Amino acid sequence: MTEAKFYQSIESGGLYNLLIEDPAGAWLISYERPAAPFFVSWDLLCSNYQRAQTPRQFEEYANMAGSTIAQKRRLAFISALLADERCITDKAIRRGKIKEASAANGVTEKSLYRLYYRYLATRILTAKKKRDSKAHPDFDWAIRTFYFSSKRMSLRSAYETMLLAKYADDNGNLTADYPSWRCFERYYYARGYNRDPAKIIAREGKSKYQRDFRPISGAVMDWKAAVGSYQMDATQADIFLVSRTDRNAIVGRPYIYLAVDTASHLIAGVHIGFEAGQQSVISCLANAAEDKTAFCAKYGVEISADQWPSRGVPYEIITDQGREFTGEGMGAFCMRYGTELHILPPFRPDQKGIVEKTFDLIQSRYKPLLRGKGVIEPDAQERWATDYSKQAVLNLDEFTAVVINCIIAINTGQILPTGETPVQLWTRLPDNLLQVDSKEVYYMGLTQSDAKVARKGISCNGFWYTPNPQCHLRIGDRCRVSFDPERIDTVYIISGGQHYPCRLSPSCKAYAGIGIAESRLLKEMIGQKKRNNSEQELMANLKLRNAIAEIVESRKEEKA
Repeated sequence: MTEAKFYQSIESGGLYNLLIEDPAGAWLISYERPAAPFFVSWDLLCSNYQRAQTPRQFEEYANMAGSTIAQKRRLAFISALLADERCITDKAIRRGKIKEASAANGVTEKSLYRLYYRYLATRILTAKKKRDSKAHPDFDWAIRTFYFSSKRMSLRSAYETMLLAKYADDNGNLTADYPSWRCFERYYYARGYNRDPAKIIAREGKSKYQRDFRPISGAVMDWKAAVGSYQMDATQADIFLVSRTDRNAIVGRPYIYLAVDTASHLIAGVHIGFEAGQQSVISCLANAAEDKTAFCAKYGVEISADQWPSRGVPYEIITDQGREFTGEGMGAFCMRYGTELHILPPFRPDQKGIVEKTFDLIQSRYKPLLRGKGVIEPDAQERWATDYSKQAVLNLDEFTAVVINCIIAINTGQILPTGETPVQLWTRLPDNLLQVDSKEVYYMGLTQSDAKVARKGISCNGFWYTPNPQCHLRIGDRCRVSFDPERIDTVYIISGGQHYPCRLSPSCKAYAGIGIAESRLLKEMIGQKKRNNSEQELMANLKLRNAIAEIVESRKEEKA
C-alpha cells in the first residue's frame, strides 16, 4: 500500500483512502463507510475527485495500532490479508484468505471482512466506546433546582431532597426503584454539571463568576492603544502616621488615591491625605496634570522629567461606583475637559485590575522597610495583637515622600510583559492627554462656603485669614471662599471667576502646615494646656489673696 492519500468526491463529498496506484489508475476505499475497494482510472480520478487532507483521527489510530492486547489480537486475524496486496485487487484471493483466517481463529467471515475493510480505510482496530449516559429527568431536575441554588445545598442534600420528592410515599418510606447515591453522583460528573458556569452563577452569584471564574483571553496591554485612559481608585494605607506638629499625637491612617494609565501601567497621578472624598479625587487628577519634578521637590525628592513624564488631563477615566468618583465634582470636571467617565458595575474590581494591583505593588515595597514604625500586620485584629498605632513615627509629608519613591521605582523599574518599563512604554505610545493648568484643576475640587469679613479677618473652619487686598473687601462684606481640608494655610476668595489666596492670620500661625484632621488634635492639645494654665493661674491668685490677707491682719494686730 502507498502512503496515506485521501481524495474527496466532487459530486457526493465523500472521503476516500487511496490504497494502491498502478499505471492504469488507483484503488480506493470509502473512509466513512468502509467496504470492498474499487478501481478508478486516472482520468476519472482527476475529473471527479480532488486531493483532501488526511483526517486527524486516521493519524491517531495509525499511531496506536497494536498498542493493546485486543488490538494485537485483531491485527493477527488479518495479518495474512495485509501481507498480500493482491487481497485488495483480487476478490478470489481475498475470499480464500478470509476463509483460512476464519477457520484458524474461530471468527466469522463477516466479522473479518468488516475488520479488514475498516482497517484499510481508517486504521481502526478497536474503536473507542462512547459512554454517553441516558438522560435522567429526575436527576436533572434535582441538580438544577436544589444544587444550582443560592441556598448552596450540598450535592448529597440535593440527592436526598429529590428522594423525598420523587421516590417516597406519603409516610416518607422510599420506593423499591429509588436510585442510589453513587448513580446520582456519577450522573452529575458524567453530564459535566461540575464544570457548568451556571453552577457558580446560581450558587455564588454572577459577580463572583465574572470576577474569579470567567474565561480570560487576550492581554490588558492590548486593551488601549494610546496613553490617556486612567484607572482610578483609593485605598487606606496599612500604616499609622503622627501629627506634623507633635510626634506624640497619632493622627490615623492616610488614604492613597491613584490614577494609573491603562496602556502603559504608568502611575500618572497620586494624592495622599487623611480626608477621603471628592476633593481628594480632584487633587489626584490635578497631580496627574502637573509637572512632577516640582511636585516631588516639595517633599525633598529630586527627579528628572523623564523619570515621571506624565503631565495632562486624561481623555478617559475608569473607576468604580464610589461616591467621590460619581459626584457633581467629577461631572463638572468631565464636562469641562471632555473626559469620558466609565463607571464599572459593583463588586467588579477585576475590571480595573491595573490600579488594584498597583496598590499592592506600592504597599509591598514600603511595608517590609517600615515594620515596627506604624505598619499594620495581618494579626492586627487578633487577640493580644500589638497596638501598631503606638509604633508610628512618620508624618504625612514623610510618608508621601516614601510613596513617591515607591512610584518612581515602579515607573522606572517594573518590567512589563513587553520587556519595557512603564516609562519606556509611555514614551513610545501615542499621547491623548489634554494639557491644562493644574491649578485650575485643583481649584475645581475645593470645598466652597460663604464667609463674612470681620475685624480679625475672614473666618473659615474656626481659623482666621487675612483678606487679599486685591479683592478690596471691607468689614461687614460677605464673600464666597473655597478651601482644601488637607491644607488650612490658605483659603481662596472667589471673585469674577478668579481665586485669590488668603493666608492664615498671625493669631493662627500655630496651625500652619497641617490639615483639618491634625488641627483637631492640636486644638485639643492647646485647649488642655489652657485648662492646665488656668488652674495654675487660679492657684496663684488664691495664694496672692492669702498672702495679702495675712499682711493686712498682721498690721491690724500691730496697730491694736
